[in-house]
Amino acid sequence: MAFPSELKQFANEDDFIQRFLVPLLKRLGFGLVTNYHGNTEFGKDLVFGEIDRFGNIRYHGLQAKYEASIGLEGSQTLISDCHQAFANPFKHPQTGATEHISSFYAVNGGSLSTQAVDHFFASVRPTRGPNVYLLQGKDLLVLDRLYSITSVQEIRARVTGLLFEISYNNTICNVILGTFEKRLGEKHVIPLERLRVAAVGGFLTQPVLSNPDLINDVSAALHHATTINALNESMLRFAVGGEDIDEKKAQVAEMIRELAKVTARIDSRVWTLMAGLGPLVGP
Repeated sequence: MAFPSELKQFANEDDFIQRFLVPLLKRLGFGLVTNYHGNTEFGKDLVFGEIDRFGNIRYHGLQAKYEASIGLEGSQTLISDCHQAFANPFKHPQTGATEHISSFYAVNGGSLSTQAVDHFFASVRPTRGPNVYLLQGKDLLVLDRLYSITSVQEIRARVTGLLFEISYNNTICNVILGTFEKRLGEKHVIPLERLRVAAVGGFLTQPVLSNPDLINDVSAALHHATTINALNESMLRFAVGGEDIDEKKAQVAEMIRELAKVTARIDSRVWTLMAGLGPLVGP
């Protein structure tokens, strides 16, 4: 095993900690993320805190490795780090108070062998119980993909709203085109239906899937939908005044054809991007 391709970019362990782990912990909602790497760390490169449901502050220690693979022999270092991390307190960087960690995370940017994982837990669980954890590169990427954007629930809600709106608009576009073929006496019936743009506009304000091609297509969909609505409004005014609306009908029909192409691309891009986020984003 080796580094996941997305994690090969870092120059060394310190670079991995500074540019990947620290930002990730902050996105996960942890506070007081303090870097002790290279100092008197005692098994803790990073210390970070959170407030539990009782209002108490819990501190966690993290030892980071940046190796392509850690096997059975290498796991001994992680075991030693774990024991040191729990045995040695740290000084709170703001208050100077002496504090202890309540859980420990051993993290490697590459992979961990099955033997390394089994031996690590067999060595530390008898004394530390469920308060020790192992994370390897593939686990970190799942977290990064989810939380660098926003919560899973918000992703689903925003994307579902976007897909529902473009599907609804496609249906309304077909209704509008059908209305153009109807006649009341000698006059064309004017479509009263309007396209929705709330979800499309909201997505552009805060895109939860940050992909340039998708954002460009959603922007185009917003432009087409608002233009169709404006043309339909103008047709009502023209019809009341007895003016010919054939040119505007042709403009609307062309805009609807363009919108259909864009929304098909949006649907395809969204599902491709969602699949790339991993199984935790699944239905």
